[in-house]
Order: sequence, then C-alpha cells, then structure tokens
Amino acid sequence: MKICTSHSLTLILLLYAHSYTYANSPTTNTQPVFSEHFENLPVGEFTEKDAHGRWNSIKWAQLLGRFEIINSNEQGKVLRVKYPAKGVGPGESGGQFPLYVAPADEYTLSYKLYFEEKFEFKLGGKLPGLSSGAEKYSGGIHATEGDGWSARLMWREEGQAEVYLYYVDNPEQWGHSILLDDLRFETGKWYEIRQRIRVNSIGKKDAQMQVWVNDQMLLNKQNFRLRIGDAGQVDSMYFSTFFGGNQPNWAPDNDVYIRFDDFIIQK
Repeated sequence: MKICTSHSLTLILLLYAHSYTYANSPTTNTQPVFSEHFENLPVGEFTEKDAHGRWNSIKWAQLLGRFEIINSNEQGKVLRVKYPAKGVGPGESGGQFPLYVAPADEYTLSYKLYFEEKFEFKLGGKLPGLSSGAEKYSGGIHATEGDGWSARLMWREEGQAEVYLYYVDNPEQWGHSILLDDLRFETGKWYEIRQRIRVNSIGKKDAQMQVWVNDQMLLNKQNFRLRIGDAGQVDSMYFSTFFGGNQPNWAPDNDVYIRFDDFIIQK
C-alpha cells in the first residue's frame, strides 16, 4: 500500500480546495455582457421610452408608470417598482421586459433587491431570472418541444424564496417551484441574488442551476434537462415582477414597493 508523501498530500488538498471553491463560488472572472447600476439616470419616472433608449436589446417593455429612479441611502440611485393595491398580474402590478444577450450555454445573473417596509408578501409574486426565449415559456405555456425555458425567482407566503421553473420536463400544471432552502425574505433588508445556469448537452440530462443569496449557496440543481436539441441556450434575462398568480387573493391590500439595483450578466 502506498503512503502519500507530504508534498503529494498537500497537492491533493489544494486540488480539492480549488474544486470546492469553483463549485461553490458565486463569482465569475469574465467581463459583464450587461450591467446596470442606475447611477447616471435622472431621478423620476422611468418609462418604456427610457427603457428602449437605455437598453437596445429589449424588444418590448410593460412598465405602465410603475417604475421610477430614486435615491437610496445604502445603494445610491436604484430602480423602484410599484405594486398597486388589489393588483395581480403584470397588467395591474409591477412590470416586465425581456433583455436579450448573445445565446450561450452558460450565464450568471446577479442583482440586488429590497422589499420596502410594510411590503405584503401575500401568496407570492415573480422576480427576475435567466431564461431562453424570455416570456415565451411562462403563464402556463409549457416547453414541450424543449426549445426554451424560464427560471424566474419568486417570493411566496411569508417571504419564502424559490425558483419558478418552466422547462421541458416540468411535472406541474404551471411552473415548477424549487425552494431556496429555508430562506424567507424580510422587509427593510438588501439581498444580493446570483443565479448561474448551464444548459444540458444535447441528448443528456446534465443541466446545472445554482442560486446564491448574499454569497450563500441555497440551490444546486444538477442532472436535469432544459432543452432537447441545439436550441434553448441561455439568451435573456426576463425582468418579470408582479403579484400573482391571477386570483384576487394574491394581491396586496395596499400599494407596496420593491427596489432593484446592480444588474450584471456574465458568461
């Protein structure tokens, strides 16, 4: 039986530490393909026209007077989104736009969010996430052909955090809920969300999705399919946020707000 020398043992430990750090680190070493920190935007309403002028890769925007730039003591300028009382769905609550990037097998999205004081979590609502085809697979539309998917985040009752996944093997009538450990969002606190997705190889179930919140890995989903053929690469961030569901009992009783900041997309 061989006994490792001290040099061999040191090398093994270093290799193990390197692989562990790579698997669990939320950081990337590439230049962002998209970043938005809102610092050089004027305070005031942020309109559909502003969105198209700012980000030329969006195809449409549904903001409906509910987006504005404000000053935040902790973060500087941030994007503030309004969710009106009794509103459900993107027509009555929050807003949406798809932001496209060059299709690739892997991207990492990060952003910060802050539920303002008196925010009512109710039954839940949507938050931005990576996607393939953006809005194409959401709202009960299933990716049966395996040519796209969406992986938005959500808050649920009492702030429970999850990924809400539409994908080719989705077992649910609507999106498939994947809880982020036991994280419950709280009001009055900034969270940094980081979501990494790598699509599966053609013909294999080797897709990967990790989510970190404030640098702590809360989801590491492996060995599943997001696509069937060579379509379905990561090609977008679906900025989609609203209360719902689509029934009145999802809606807040009062006007409530979420702040967003520091959007970064990296390969």
